[in-house]
Amino acid sequence: MKKLLVLAVGVASMALSIASSKPISNSDNGEADWLFSQILPDSLLYLVKDRPLLLYSFGHYGYSWGIVTKTDSGFHTFCGRVDYVGNRFIRTSEENGQFDTIPFFSAHKDIFLWGMDTMPAEAKRMNVIKNETGVTFYSDLSVIDSKGEIVFKINDNVTFSGPDSVVFNNKFYRLCVIMRWLSDPCLRSYVPNLEKF
Repeated sequence: MKKLLVLAVGVASMALSIASSKPISNSDNGEADWLFSQILPDSLLYLVKDRPLLLYSFGHYGYSWGIVTKTDSGFHTFCGRVDYVGNRFIRTSEENGQFDTIPFFSAHKDIFLWGMDTMPAEAKRMNVIKNETGVTFYSDLSVIDSKGEIVFKINDNVTFSGPDSVVFNNKFYRLCVIMRWLSDPCLRSYVPNLEKF
């Protein structure tokens, strides 16, 4: 009986390890729909459907999230949080510190476009190096194309090696910092303006 229990735990651990080691996701429309259903109320879902977007989330039991989506006239952001029992909260622009502005998007347009258009293709040429130190919070960055397919997904603390990895890592970390800032209003009291970042 003990051997059977050890075998079951070993198989479960291996399955979880394999499932969590997929650093760059192939298209998975079901997962994108599931992500949207977990964070966005139906009243906002139509604003992100059929549009390319960046989705960043971080947390532990509950989590905060931020979305940057490309629109016909530029960009639009949403942010909120999901508590540990699954209640969804959308933050208003007043809570966000009025970051959803033309100067903000002008300052970060290039990095948002790089994240949506170029980063997924460049990342496929890179090797992912995971930081194996234990962290109590997770973070996740996903790129979802206009078809609703996840074309890039990376979680937790990673770095990349490969051709042009120094430039790639600098852009990747800059994008993660901006997305974290968008996702977490508490950071805005310490770093009120990212337009110069």
